[in-house]
Amino acid sequence: MTRSICFLMTSLTAIAAATGAPARAGAAAPEQQQRASINDEIVVTAQRREERLQDVPLSISAVSGEALEKTGTSNINGLATFTPSLTYAEFNASDPNIYIRGIGSHFDGGGLERSVAVFVDDVYLGRAAGGTADIFDLDRVEVLRGPQGTLFGKNTVGGAINLISAAPNATTRFKAGAEVGSYGTINVRGMANAALTDGINGRFSFVSRRHNGYARSALTGNRIEDLQSTALRGALSTEPSDRLKITLSADYYKRTGKGLNKWAVSQVSDAYTRANGPSRRNNYVPDGRQDNEAWGTSLRINYDAGIGDITSITAVRGSHSKIDVALAGVRVDKTRPDISAPFNLVSNAIDEKAVQYSQEFRFASDFSGPFNFLAGAFLYREIVDRDEHSTIVFRTAAADQSDDFRTRSKANSVAAFVDGTLNVSDAFSLTAGIRFTHDHKKFRNVANSNRFPTGGFPFDVTAKYSSDATTPRFTAKYQFNPNSMAYATISRGFKSGGFDGQPTSRLAAVFPVKPEHVTNYEIGTKNSFFDRKLTLDLSAFHMRYTDLQVQSLVDIPGSNVPITALFNAGKSDINGFEVSGSLALARDTRIGFNYGYLDAKFKSDLIISGVNVNGKYLERAPKHTFGVTLNHSSELSDNFALDVNSGLTYSGKYYSEITNNENAAVSAYAVWDGEVRLRSTSANWYVGVWAKNITNTYYPTYVLLTANTGFVNYAAPRTIGGTFGIEF
Repeated sequence: MTRSICFLMTSLTAIAAATGAPARAGAAAPEQQQRASINDEIVVTAQRREERLQDVPLSISAVSGEALEKTGTSNINGLATFTPSLTYAEFNASDPNIYIRGIGSHFDGGGLERSVAVFVDDVYLGRAAGGTADIFDLDRVEVLRGPQGTLFGKNTVGGAINLISAAPNATTRFKAGAEVGSYGTINVRGMANAALTDGINGRFSFVSRRHNGYARSALTGNRIEDLQSTALRGALSTEPSDRLKITLSADYYKRTGKGLNKWAVSQVSDAYTRANGPSRRNNYVPDGRQDNEAWGTSLRINYDAGIGDITSITAVRGSHSKIDVALAGVRVDKTRPDISAPFNLVSNAIDEKAVQYSQEFRFASDFSGPFNFLAGAFLYREIVDRDEHSTIVFRTAAADQSDDFRTRSKANSVAAFVDGTLNVSDAFSLTAGIRFTHDHKKFRNVANSNRFPTGGFPFDVTAKYSSDATTPRFTAKYQFNPNSMAYATISRGFKSGGFDGQPTSRLAAVFPVKPEHVTNYEIGTKNSFFDRKLTLDLSAFHMRYTDLQVQSLVDIPGSNVPITALFNAGKSDINGFEVSGSLALARDTRIGFNYGYLDAKFKSDLIISGVNVNGKYLERAPKHTFGVTLNHSSELSDNFALDVNSGLTYSGKYYSEITNNENAAVSAYAVWDGEVRLRSTSANWYVGVWAKNITNTYYPTYVLLTANTGFVNYAAPRTIGGTFGIEF
């Protein structure tokens, strides 16, 4: 397999080289700039410098804000259409599960972070709740696959997602649009941009989304899985001199709605499935709630020092989540044991408040010689207060069980990094970088529970944890010509250690999990053919994972209720390759495509509920993923055009937990979305129709395995509607 991939990469670069001029660093830049202008090629900052996407020796997917708007992409979930090996699910409105190349995490406590980091304008979002916010009014999104420990820092073992907002400028421009559709869908958005004074530009944008519930509670008759959300963003920028630019931005997001429907699935037992509701979208769940609020502000200062650019980013962000959802939509009735489940967690109520402060300094040199470098420092502090209460009821006469955990986490992180590139020749360059990070956490847990008689409850404990990490990268790049390049890289990333917010004992509350580390070995090539009518990028990688942090439900002998355990799981290997690109079939027709192959397995012995996971697949790591997009425009007359935009996302089978229990397996599925617009070419307005999940595919977005039963959240059903927009 590896030899075949290498042969294919070599063949493609040879073909691209044969169709282009020889590479000369001094002469290539003007041609590249011209091509970027002609073909609207995306410029990215994945290496903290502006570069053409096709010149970056990284596995990166970049999507323009215009493409996101045309495909109706409103959250990170929609990025799977454009990105190989990416999966997304929400356990609730404050708990997104983002996985890239089989690496991710689903911890929702205050003492741990996620394995795929989300950034907004280069500002790291420490709490997972920020990952569920709406995507709108962006210049682009950059999805970096694989560890990004050198330039982006901790908690990027799986990758990094950077949302780059559209910047204010001096052009007076207004946009507004709306969608209405099934399930009471009403979405409204707007943007205003203008020069406010002679030297200050401003931009304001908003989006409001509403829909009725996709499911219904059989207990109350009310609709659940509804949504009401509002997002605002504002920015001011000024350039006091030719060398200095200052940008102040702020954003706010609020989301409310009722709880989630959960359907019991089991291939070996009807203990829970017989207690299901009338249908997969009508089940015995309480109404619940899913309220999430996030806000932030940042000050960015860029100064051209002549020999390079100095950047300072100062940011404050916060979030507040109130969640109350049930484990499953099954009945528990002490008077009807024939139709009752053995137990159910009828309430998992969470109230979490978080605030973070961050400061980053960077210097990017701009020397005239063959060597340039980037150096910087990063400071971070986060405080998380979280209250969590759970209630479990039983079919038998057993007393109800409950847990109460009140936690406070204080995390501090300091990092310094340097990354340099040496142009050995006009075509060949070497890059080396390193980052040193020091983390310190203080975690307090005030807990009470009647579930664990030997756990030492109640207790009030405080624990501390510190760790250091060094994350280097080494990259070699060869530019065959302006159309083709190849690279090889070794990079390392890590995820901070921390504490279990729902421990089963006093000892577990003060015993931290260690940091997890990954080393990535990757080769790749990026090519464009026929004046960029065809772009084709390939990469192959081997990733060695150590001390993977795992949270799993573990069975207890003699008890119907498993416990949640958090531990390090030894070694894992991830092998794979990815293909992405685009093809222009005609002047106004382009197809985008991507494909990812993964073989992600545990390589250490670990017994979970009697199952050794050695050789099992990592969770949420489908062997095959692909996405296809179609963008077509036809001129109907001198005044009107027809635009067709469509996207198809496919995920192969994967497991939602590490023992690979078939009751927690998600079968392969495909989701197809589309939109058709009639656009005025003279008056800048459009009308159209749209559809999401056109084939009305039932597929799980989240599966929780308990007592050999999978409790399933299903994706939204088919929704259809109309759209209107205007710009002036």
